Amino acid sequence: MLITNLLTNMVVLAIGGAITNKSPVFDQYAHDLMVSNAQMLAAAWHLEKRLIAADRVTAFQATPYPDGIKLSATFANRYDFEMKSDRLGLIWGFEDDPYHYGWLNEGLRVVKSHSVTMTDEIKEADLGVYRERPRAWLTATNRLTFRKARNVARAALGRIDLDAARMARDHTKEERQAVWQDLFTGGIIQTNLDISKARKDNPKGGDGYAGVVDLANGRFLVCLPGEKHNLPLPYYQFKWEGTHEGDFGVCEVDVSGLTGSVARLSLCLMQREFHAPPGYLGWFGLTTNTVFVEPVAGHGDGVYMLYEIHP
Repeated sequence: MLITNLLTNMVVLAIGGAITNKSPVFDQYAHDLMVSNAQMLAAAWHLEKRLIAADRVTAFQATPYPDGIKLSATFANRYDFEMKSDRLGLIWGFEDDPYHYGWLNEGLRVVKSHSVTMTDEIKEADLGVYRERPRAWLTATNRLTFRKARNVARAALGRIDLDAARMARDHTKEERQAVWQDLFTGGIIQTNLDISKARKDNPKGGDGYAGVVDLANGRFLVCLPGEKHNLPLPYYQFKWEGTHEGDFGVCEVDVSGLTGSVARLSLCLMQREFHAPPGYLGWFGLTTNTVFVEPVAGHGDGVYMLYEIHP
């Protein structure tokens, strides 16, 4: 039902349901909660505990909802934590720079793009990232076997939620050791290259992946046919999905053989109730009989719908 006339006990939320009122009490609560949870996981996952402290937070964001919270924090420009608890369930996220797989791909745009809008400096810098980062991993010592990595992943989930740990024990969906598709790591630099001929000579590359990257000053990086290899990385990826009500959710855990610990985690557990701290709504100057509404996208200003709070 659409609402165009607001009653005195109605409060308008942001699109998506966030509370817009400011509250220093909530900000401090959210900050302390995120730091304490991160420190607990740091101890359990054998992260560098000295980097996870209140005075090492380099980025922080907290969003309140009538029936939930969403938090994210970065510690020492390295460890990224996310947590969301609301009417839909519980979500956890974690990444460790520079040890998660996405970190390797930050230079990949130069390989996939021949855009003339990219400056020579960006192309050169991205190429350096693309070539050097996997080399660093491939030449480092792998501290884990596949079996040990699986045990690390399962133990990591057990520190967050027992149902997640049970899911990891009983409902394996995917598990693999990651590989690096070596396209340009071993490429050669050429000048005065006929790009159209080079791409024709390497037809397996396909559109945007033709084996040639145009660099600065008339130079080109060329990957000759047969140079593409799948090189095993010291990195392991695991995924589990629940199959019944008690284990309903999805877990993904990546483990780094360089650190011997969790490098990335994505955990979504449904049917998890948000337990608001005492006086939660009062922090924002709201009462328990407040009726929350949110704007309806595409209907212009002054059109709202009820925000449903699940008990």
